[in-house]
Amino acid sequence: MSWKRLDLGIGLGVTVGLLLATGALADPCSVPGDHASLSEAVADVDCDPITLGVGEFPASVPIGRSVSIVGAGSGVSLLCGAVDEPVIAVQSPAAVTLEGLGLLASPDSLLTSAALTQEVGASLSMVDVTVGVDVCGFDGIFRDGFESGDTTAWSP
Repeated sequence: MSWKRLDLGIGLGVTVGLLLATGALADPCSVPGDHASLSEAVADVDCDPITLGVGEFPASVPIGRSVSIVGAGSGVSLLCGAVDEPVIAVQSPAAVTLEGLGLLASPDSLLTSAALTQEVGASLSMVDVTVGVDVCGFDGIFRDGFESGDTTAWSP
């Protein structure tokens, strides 16, 4: 009798330990909502998957843990990179899934950095992810199209 109880106790302890080690007990969270930024959500090891709402979100986030980041669609959930930094940097040994996101690298970064980097040994899968170049939050002269841009600011 005592051996069976010991086996059950060891089996239960190993199962709980594996669940904790793999993050299987993590809870979903949202940005904005549970966290103000993607960086904060990635830093919260109990947060998986991370759901992004509609909008532009500053990124340039190194990800060193396994996590899924799910947006509302590649044209409406936009991650904006900082100058000279990738939008997302997947570090080893993380396994990262990106879904329904737009990754926008800063035009000033094109010669010095990629929009997305992945270290050897890291795993990355993407579904409905677009990668482009744009300046998030820019309401400049040609944001709504070249033909309709107001050029009066250029005149002295």
